Amino acid sequence: MNPTPARQLEIANECGATENELSADGAWNVCFAEQAFKAYTSRVIAEATAEENYELKQAIQVQAMQLNELQAKLTKAEQNVKVLVETISKTVEENGYLADGDNCTLIHLVRALATVRKEG
Repeated sequence: MNPTPARQLEIANECGATENELSADGAWNVCFAEQAFKAYTSRVIAEATAEENYELKQAIQVQAMQLNELQAKLTKAEQNVKVLVETISKTVEENGYLADGDNCTLIHLVRALATVRKEG
């Protein structure tokens, strides 16, 4: 389907055709083809960009899920450490009489607790 003569003139002008080119038989077809190619190229680029954006969004969502999982594991590990420190502290306090020298029953717990408290 050919564009109307008025549209042919618009297309030719958009393509920068000269007056001679406008009067030449089929010149508008060249300009129309250039315009169609530009539109096609723009559409292909837009579709590729949309696809890349979709893939990028998917990758970001996967990374966000992985980050959430790691955060949950870190939170659980922090809770476990807190429980262990509290338990060791309570054990050392309740059995301090067994931790009265370098060669005592609870020396490893005493040293571990001292290290944890020192490192904060």
